Amino acid sequence: YYTGTYANRKFTPERHGRMAFGETNFSNRTGNLNECQTLLDGNGRRVMFGRLSEGRYGYIQRASGWSGIMGLPIELTMGEEGELHLNPVEELEALRRNPVSLSDIQLAGDSSITLDGVRGNRLEIRAVFSWETAEEFGLSVCCSPDGAEQTMIRFNVNPNDSTQPQDRLGPDRLLVLDVTRSSVSQEVKNRESQRCTVAHSYGETIELRVFVDRSVVEVFAQGGHYLGKRIYPARPDSLGVQIFSLGGDATLHSLEAWEMDAIWPI
Repeated sequence: YYTGTYANRKFTPERHGRMAFGETNFSNRTGNLNECQTLLDGNGRRVMFGRLSEGRYGYIQRASGWSGIMGLPIELTMGEEGELHLNPVEELEALRRNPVSLSDIQLAGDSSITLDGVRGNRLEIRAVFSWETAEEFGLSVCCSPDGAEQTMIRFNVNPNDSTQPQDRLGPDRLLVLDVTRSSVSQEVKNRESQRCTVAHSYGETIELRVFVDRSVVEVFAQGGHYLGKRIYPARPDSLGVQIFSLGGDATLHSLEAWEMDAIWPI
């Protein structure tokens, strides 16, 4: 995208950025957000609708009789430096059911914890983490009990291999939507993970909002970053949610989770 100044019927671009992070190779641009359009609603919000294409082989799509799904409606706002912020519209909160709250869970070294009471394939999760010495931390959704299937949302705090946590400054954090183990199905052809850079300093918290709806995961981070991908878990027991840290310690300060109701009346 470009943002800038429009005056006298002329647009002057002042900033260039990305709002979606799928593959740039057209032949492999599957399972990602694309074909976005926006509207201005009655409250003055700029709302974007996009399509998440299929990540399965064409013959599977033809046999199923459908191809692609609509992503969540996303509100677009502009930051102080002209960057776009992407966030789910507040109306999605009307779909929340059966809330669960957790707080103050310590993750030491290389560890993972399965969260009691947080389970399903139609979920909204809001989690706030901080890190002490961890190289990576985050949460996994749609996890099978043996870990064969899982989709990881990883926050890599040290892509440049700094030796001291306090030296890991600047905008070099990586948020990764890791789909390499999302499905054991041989029908899935696109297992390329998505990643984006997030400005984040040592001592700050990171907030993740994660939406799961069976074959799709959409992630919003730090009030403006977005990743979205089709995942296709094949096992009926791939319903677990875990938190994890790698290479050191991290803390889950708070987590709220809800089952998501259907948008269509039954």
